[in-house]
Amino acid sequence: MVSQAQKVVGLLKYGRTLTQKEANRYGITNLRARVSELRSEGVQISSDFYTTREGGRAARYSFAGKTIRARKARKAAKSKARR
Repeated sequence: MVSQAQKVVGLLKYGRTLTQKEANRYGITNLRARVSELRSEGVQISSDFYTTREGGRAARYSFAGKTIRARKARKAAKSKARR
């Protein structure tokens, strides 16, 4: 069984951003707590705050390191350049 923190890391490292509303779809019930746990373990996660349509504030989290998508894109570009 995959923990909520592992789900968060997997999604963020793949280049996704996450809000609490989006995290609920993946069964992640308290995203802020999971992000806090991951940060205490040394995972670099960025927070961007925005105003919701209802006028409240919410956070959008993203991975601060290199994402898997970025690595795949660089690898594809390198192999294309070699041809």
